[in-house]
Amino acid sequence: MMKQWASQVLAVIRLEMRKTFFARRGLWIYLLAFAPVLLFTVHSIETPLVEARLTRLAGPHPAAIDAAAPPLQIG
Repeated sequence: MMKQWASQVLAVIRLEMRKTFFARRGLWIYLLAFAPVLLFTVHSIETPLVEARLTRLAGPHPAAIDAAAPPLQIG
């Protein structure tokens, strides 16, 4: 008796969840709720790439290293 009751309750819950959560009119709220996760993920992927690019740009320039080296003595 209790097993049948529990299975019926689970069946009703499953039907209600499907009807409520996967309705077309409720889809926009899930997209809205997922937006911060998407923004955080994109930011966490982009930040190291930008940092690496800026580190390369801020590195020493080869012409500056050559200019600081002592002149070569020939002879």
